[in-house]
Amino acid sequence: MKTPEAFKSYDIRGKYPKDINEQFAKDIGASIATLWDSVDSPIVVGSDNNTSSPEIKAALIQGILSTGTGVIDIGIGPTDMIAYAGKTLNSSCSIMVTASHLGTEYNGFKFMYKEGNSFTNEDLAKIKDIYLKKTYKIKACGHLTHDKTLLPKYLGHAKAIFKKYFQKIDAKIIIDTGDGACSITTPALLKDLGAETIKINSDLDGGFRRHSDCSEEKQIAYLKDEIKKHHADLAIAHDLDGDRIAVFDNKGNWVSGNHLFAIFAHIISCDTIIASIDTSELLKNASPSKIIHTRVGDPFVLKAMQDNNAALAGEPNGHYALCEFIPYNSGTLFALLIAAYAKNIPRYLDSLPKYHTATKKYTITDTASKMQQITNHIKANYTIISTIDGIKYKDSASTILIRASGTENAIRIVAENKNNPEKQLKQTEKELNL
Repeated sequence: MKTPEAFKSYDIRGKYPKDINEQFAKDIGASIATLWDSVDSPIVVGSDNNTSSPEIKAALIQGILSTGTGVIDIGIGPTDMIAYAGKTLNSSCSIMVTASHLGTEYNGFKFMYKEGNSFTNEDLAKIKDIYLKKTYKIKACGHLTHDKTLLPKYLGHAKAIFKKYFQKIDAKIIIDTGDGACSITTPALLKDLGAETIKINSDLDGGFRRHSDCSEEKQIAYLKDEIKKHHADLAIAHDLDGDRIAVFDNKGNWVSGNHLFAIFAHIISCDTIIASIDTSELLKNASPSKIIHTRVGDPFVLKAMQDNNAALAGEPNGHYALCEFIPYNSGTLFALLIAAYAKNIPRYLDSLPKYHTATKKYTITDTASKMQQITNHIKANYTIISTIDGIKYKDSASTILIRASGTENAIRIVAENKNNPEKQLKQTEKELNL
């Protein structure tokens, strides 16, 4: 049987109903329940509010129940809330029905262990193997329960963790959840903690008035005008499932994911930080913490957080996790932390060394062959920093990362220096014949 295109490197996602549909969801439910094979420990299931999510979730639950495994349905919420529910309810694992930051024409599944972190590639491969071979363990129907207590528990937990760092939010904050799952978490918490809160595109039934993603400045550039209009101290945006955060400061300047990472490291002040290898050199200049780098992708980052007992983990794409909250990326919690720090952001960023980055993606059919060719050339000519994911090296005053994409046939280059990374990127492109 041919592997469906919906199976990606870190999760399962695809277009609805072409790639992701009710029968596929039912089979995935039976597959993961077969992998865990526990009638004594239920699986927690939740979803975002995408229009196709109710049908997909119902079919997923039906598949799990068919193996004799119980299900606790906690309804709609951001992905970290579903991870929190899995840990709180002592489940065997938890599943989020979502396509993350992709458009609403997509859907899919994210899987979290009972500790709260993402499934590794190895366990995702086991789910795929069971699905392809149809080796489901069909038993008497499992028991389905609905738990509506998790949202208030999650909100209370977020407030308690926040108050370890700040007592209140004394700022005017614009919040744009993309009408996604964080519509029921971030706006209410901001207001409850004292922020003057201005909601934009932040209603579950808002009809998805902007794109589901928020990781690029151009996708939410309209927030600059909203900051000026409302004289706000900060604008915060989330993606559809709420595991990302994006920010503009009080002057409408985009605060990059690397700068956010430096700010969070400053606020949290911990011994060890886990960072994906594409993280800027800025982090080690901004923080005295020990920094452990991993491959790009939240399963690798979050597993390393668990393995190294690290307090903070993140990636420059807007993913950040605080282990004492839940070892999963939380747009909600980090929105609260950055909101409380809003008035200090310009001054703090001015104190940091200035690093600039340029990125480019190259569509290439045979990425493995091209990456081997690139690696051989770089190793013969430059000082290597890391080969944990692609190859990262020094070229004069620049740091360059070249890696194959984990989700498409493409190679990405990130060039970083203090002056002109675009020039370095063009030189590298020419040198490597890309």
